[in-house]
Amino acid sequence: MLIQYGYIPECIAQDGKWDKVSTALYIDVPSINLVKLQNAFQVYDVSSYNSAKTSTIIESIQPDYILNVQGEILGSLILGLPKLGCINFHSGYPPDVKGTCSIVDAVLKDLPFGCSIHFMDEHIDTGEIILKKRIDPNLASDFSDLVQKHIDAFWELAVKLLKKIEDSYPKKVASFPQENRG
Repeated sequence: MLIQYGYIPECIAQDGKWDKVSTALYIDVPSINLVKLQNAFQVYDVSSYNSAKTSTIIESIQPDYILNVQGEILGSLILGLPKLGCINFHSGYPPDVKGTCSIVDAVLKDLPFGCSIHFMDEHIDTGEIILKKRIDPNLASDFSDLVQKHIDAFWELAVKLLKKIEDSYPKKVASFPQENRG
């Protein structure tokens, strides 16, 4: 989806668990400008984002950011490697909805529904917020429609994030603390 907007990451790491989508994008900000598709990115298969192999790859790339898209929790070693930070694409609306089952939790527990993009820290989904979008579940005709609205909002935020990164470079993209870091 981001490629259709002209954004191509420097490389992608996948954790080899093909039964789920789990991807981390390592980007160097000058490389996210509009580029031709033939300047394709490198894909690395790694056993874990927190492995020594992953650390070596990241150290060799020296990325400005790591974008964690539905990936695993990153340990402190990896969190400290990018120049400007690690950014998580989260399927929940913070601070109310955290963790991996955010969509279902929000619906079942009648919590705010939406998605967010935030900096990662040593805790789960507690980092400073870069972007978030609330979605009114009453506007969906059924659960499938609600999930599609969520996916659309997610990609909308992703494109906004990359624009914010470009506009703020070489400084770190602006963020704000969560209301409740609990």
